[in-house]
Amino acid sequence: MNECEQFVGRLKDLCLGIGLDGRSAPRLKDANQFRAKHGLEPLTETYGPESHHVSIVSNRVSGGVGTELHGLLAEIGFAKTKACGCASMAKTMDSIGIEACKGGFREHILKRLSSESLKHNWWSLVKVAAHGYLTVESLLDEAIRRAEAKANAATS
Repeated sequence: MNECEQFVGRLKDLCLGIGLDGRSAPRLKDANQFRAKHGLEPLTETYGPESHHVSIVSNRVSGGVGTELHGLLAEIGFAKTKACGCASMAKTMDSIGIEACKGGFREHILKRLSSESLKHNWWSLVKVAAHGYLTVESLLDEAIRRAEAKANAATS
């Protein structure tokens, strides 16, 4: 269970480090004051591929939707590059947890997948479709399914 699942709405977003637009972060100081008040570890800043984009992530990341999506893309034959920012995005997704990837952060993930897909040739996209993933939504849904299955197996 994600450490922020106990909160709802804006308090959950603050705990996760998600800003009002579902993408940008609140002030790190505010998020960490909230987390300290509730006995949670502080968040740190990492800078993504766009110089103006800041992701706030937990110091503890050990698998999740990002890891599963990264593995799924590798299964299909996509290799990460330094320019893609995949590792940073995967770490952010793992840090915020399954529920955030299904909820408020989902649209950001889908936009990111869509924009990255435009950087590949048509043959690469055919390989994705040949594996049964016709949309970026289906890729994300499979990564969420895998992450939930692993989380459920770990708690059993």
